[in-house]
Amino acid sequence: MFDFAPDETFLFFAMLAASCVTGFKYYRPLFTMTWLGKRKRIRLSLAVCPVIGMAITLAVLQTWSDSQVRGHLDYILFFLFGCAAWQGVAAWGLSMVGISALDDALERDNPAAAMAVSGTLLAVSIIYALANVGTGPTIETTLLPAAAGAVALAVAYLIIVNLGGVVEDITVGRDTGAGIRLAGALAGAALILGRAVGGNFVSWDETWIDLAKYGWPSLALGAMAGRGHQALRSFRADSSSSISLLDMAFAVACIFAGLSAVALTPHGLNPSKW
Repeated sequence: MFDFAPDETFLFFAMLAASCVTGFKYYRPLFTMTWLGKRKRIRLSLAVCPVIGMAITLAVLQTWSDSQVRGHLDYILFFLFGCAAWQGVAAWGLSMVGISALDDALERDNPAAAMAVSGTLLAVSIIYALANVGTGPTIETTLLPAAAGAVALAVAYLIIVNLGGVVEDITVGRDTGAGIRLAGALAGAALILGRAVGGNFVSWDETWIDLAKYGWPSLALGAMAGRGHQALRSFRADSSSSISLLDMAFAVACIFAGLSAVALTPHGLNPSKW
């Protein structure tokens, strides 16, 4: 137990510190900000989604990860701390590009922003979790591809919001339907990118080739989601805090598109053979 090499020991404590700092900054307002006049489901969504992301990561680690990781508490904890840190960075990054868990979701009691933040954290967790699928000689063969997948997801996000004008609909219009559509689009893109960065490590060249070869549909999905959101805006001229069946269908269609793209890759929906 805790049989780390010196560089792994450093990374372990760095991940632990990062997860503690980002977790404290994320969760503290959820418990300290006044509950008066606020929707409880917003706090519940923001509190539970990171835990679901951690659970997804744990399931992958215990099922499809390297034999050096699977069943070994030290490496399991290492990668779980990494997931928590990943989520904290993602929440901060999302606030930098327009949607803040604290300012928009909590302080303004905006359910649309809560949906967007929760969806983003789940999407980042999916990529991080699937990056742990397969074997690799070092920890870096998981962390670096996961980071590259997260950057690609950020590009997909920027495509969606620039083509669809989603941020204003969420933060100003408080359109919860826009929040669920964005969450669904990011989840679909994350499935594609998680497949692109997952699997047995062969070489760094092969890793980046696979990311480009299997990951490009995430950008196409982002473009279609952006245009789809733009088209659906005309049906949501009376933007409200309700979610219509059309919004749900849009989100489900994006997730299905992501699963379909994964199914078309070698070994498709069978991570044990990636």
